[in-house]
Amino acid sequence: MEVSTGFYDIAGLAKLRVEATTDENAAARKVGTQFEAMFLQDMMKSMRAAIEPFKDENSESSELDTYQEMFDKEISISMADRGSLGVADWLVSHSNMISGKQEASAKSADGYKTDFTNIKTR
Repeated sequence: MEVSTGFYDIAGLAKLRVEATTDENAAARKVGTQFEAMFLQDMMKSMRAAIEPFKDENSESSELDTYQEMFDKEISISMADRGSLGVADWLVSHSNMISGKQEASAKSADGYKTDFTNIKTR
């Protein structure tokens, strides 16, 4: 996957729009993977901010903070490529459901109705 080209890459966005016209599922998977990577990176940033009060003066430096941000970005991209949270899969199935490519039972709660006539009560 080409997630590491950058989250805010304008040329990549234009390429993704063209790809969406030809292969909607692949484009949805890429968008989901990029969103998952951004979400994971933001989550790691919040986790690092939560431990900020516990740092001592020896572990504080702008170089270390820069390195940790780059490391967190690469880790989040790697985790998103593996589908750790399943956001890309959800986005593909959701876009298929909206476009009508899945069965009607998945669209509504009618597919989840249960026949209670055969259930015995005490």
